[in-house]
Amino acid sequence: MLDRIRKILYDFFAPVAANPWFFIAIIALSLSCVAIETVVIGNFRKWITIYDVMQGSVWAYLLSWIVYLWDKRWLKSVLVGLWGITALIEVTHYLLLKHTVNEQSVSLMLDTNTREINGFFVQFFTPWVTVGVLAGVVVVVVISWAIGRSRVRVRRMVPLWSLLTLAMLAGGIVRLVHLAPMLRIDNIDDFTIWYSQDPGNVELANVHQLNYADPVSKAAYITKFLSLESKIYDDWSEHQPVAFSEEDMVSGQGHGSMQLVVIIGESFIKSHSSLYGYRLPVNPRLGKEADDSALVVFTDIITAGNFTNMSIANLMNLNRLNASDESHRNWWQSVYFPLLFKKAGWRVSLFTNQYDPQSRTSDLGRMFFDPFLMETCYDAYNDSQKSYDGDFVSAMIETNGLDSLPNASSLTIWHLKGQHFPALECFPEDKDLKRFGMEDIPADKPWLDDGKRQLVADYANATLYNDSVVGSIIDLYRDKDAVVVYFSDHGEEMWDTAPAGNRNKQQPEDPAWMHRQFDIPFVVWMSESFRGKYPDMADSIRGAADRPGTLDNLGQMLLQISGIESGYLRPDESIISGSYRPGRRISAQGYLYPGD
Repeated sequence: MLDRIRKILYDFFAPVAANPWFFIAIIALSLSCVAIETVVIGNFRKWITIYDVMQGSVWAYLLSWIVYLWDKRWLKSVLVGLWGITALIEVTHYLLLKHTVNEQSVSLMLDTNTREINGFFVQFFTPWVTVGVLAGVVVVVVISWAIGRSRVRVRRMVPLWSLLTLAMLAGGIVRLVHLAPMLRIDNIDDFTIWYSQDPGNVELANVHQLNYADPVSKAAYITKFLSLESKIYDDWSEHQPVAFSEEDMVSGQGHGSMQLVVIIGESFIKSHSSLYGYRLPVNPRLGKEADDSALVVFTDIITAGNFTNMSIANLMNLNRLNASDESHRNWWQSVYFPLLFKKAGWRVSLFTNQYDPQSRTSDLGRMFFDPFLMETCYDAYNDSQKSYDGDFVSAMIETNGLDSLPNASSLTIWHLKGQHFPALECFPEDKDLKRFGMEDIPADKPWLDDGKRQLVADYANATLYNDSVVGSIIDLYRDKDAVVVYFSDHGEEMWDTAPAGNRNKQQPEDPAWMHRQFDIPFVVWMSESFRGKYPDMADSIRGAADRPGTLDNLGQMLLQISGIESGYLRPDESIISGSYRPGRRISAQGYLYPGD
């Protein structure tokens, strides 16, 4: 009997005994997330570490069987190398962004373009970071080669180690079986778990731990999340034609000669606008409009989310993030507000300079370029982009005859590149546009070295250029009954109150971070003709300048200005309405805005 047990144990541990260094390496590399967090910030997650060791041992054991049955040195090197690369990515990601690779990271990567990728590298990959990454690659290659060449065998597993290994494998299997039901969750809310700080929610806690898990478990988790995210867009897409077909969607056509213009900026932090007291004169065009009483500067508007796709999804649909009713709160269960304008007989146009032919599969692309919208909603849209917003606006004016359109009801949406990093690439190489230099940025913070001061100066120049672009759009509508609404999709990190920060590192507990990320410029320009024809509406807009609001209520404000009668219009959600009720401001991530 004992001999049989020994034989079973011998056979069971044979792959581990034959490749002990390989087994240990796979487990060790599976601990990259918790290891880097422990080293960097001293946050030792005891139970997550234990779970990772157990889960890692399961995959290490299975891979040990593969290399045991197929005894190839190169195979061991390749497998250790793959695990090593994932560990290196995790370490680099954590050091740069201060959190592990998660579903949001991957979603943003899939939703980006080459320009944004370039901007990321310019912002974060300093020479020292690049050297460190290259050194990490060399270490991974050396370790992989060494383990592949290793012929160390354990002739006989020490009983204690045998029992320990068996316990790890048993715990890992139990753990994976326990986590497996997470893959059957069909509600996206259960997967946006790192926003929750509820330690009593075991389900969320279990899923949260997958952000620190081995590569296989994390990959399965992220894949599941992205599939649910894709389903959301499918649900939203299917809802739009249904809503559009409703007989009572629109019951009144609104004003017959009004032109509404929405300009969506990019990465413009409110505190770096001279409209809000920034010391550099980066908004001379808009400032002059404000001095002439044509421009109303709203002082307390925040974005719905600090990422472009998140912000736009909530501002382009008629949901309300602080609603108690979930169906009213979720953008994918709401209606795309330009559809109401189209239903009312208005001309609807979309011009986005963030268009990418590949982006129709991304979050932003799937919304803007949904097939139903392309066929039903838009009278005009672009199919290309320009390097600079000014050139893009000029091209759209020329190709669509925007400078000679009749004074009839229209909604025009402009989506600009704005001041997206790297800001230096957001304006042409023109000495007249490089008004500000490093010397204009005071070194009043210890972390503001020459490199960062130059980046801030580039950002100021990009803002100055953006000001001229927005001004050129306004000029198109001076002799029309027009209202132009301009705002940014989210804020940006400009090293004002922190030495290193970014939009990827979520810090909702820090009010300063929330203000940098969510405070945005929001202005409304009214033509002289509009102010004369609709004086009460003009007064309502001026009277709302200091009210608190969020971008998720943009559609309600535009509907009220338009005069369109619809069952979707809710005056208590329109910031310019006398019955407006702001309520608590909650972001798409579930963050409560400081002071609300």
